[in-house]
Amino acid sequence: MTVNIRNFTKFKINSNLILKIVGAILTQEKKPTADLSLVVVGSKKMTSLNYKFRKINQPTDVLAFAEKDITLKFPSLDGTFYLGEIIICPEVIGAQAKEYGVSVSLELTRIIIHGILHLLGYDHEKSFLIAKKMLQKENEIVTKLFRDESLDFCASLTKS
Repeated sequence: MTVNIRNFTKFKINSNLILKIVGAILTQEKKPTADLSLVVVGSKKMTSLNYKFRKINQPTDVLAFAEKDITLKFPSLDGTFYLGEIIICPEVIGAQAKEYGVSVSLELTRIIIHGILHLLGYDHEKSFLIAKKMLQKENEIVTKLFRDESLDFCASLTKS
């Protein structure tokens, strides 16, 4: 598993924690050799991307672009495969954490899970039933991860 993390913001990213979260999710979903990219952008860039791809002119917490949606496929010689790219916005994640009364770490974890589930083919915008199934899966994974004492959820996103 390789996670290419690119941070275009002033927020410090706890890469080790993110790698543990992604590894745990991919292992649970039986995709331990999958690779993906995680890009961290500010609200202005996220607004631009959200408008370009969804015609919504405001920032969002996460966008996911699955490899399966790309027509040009890159073969793997070592058994790994590329899932796609997740783009997250720390300002939105922080605001949501405050709104929901949860830690930024919990909200970041939920957003990463949400993005990976999109890469794996879940799409909550297709139907209520799929949305319900996706939310149940997210909650199941969050619960399991937060019971894992080897994961330290402190300071996953901090502004520098």
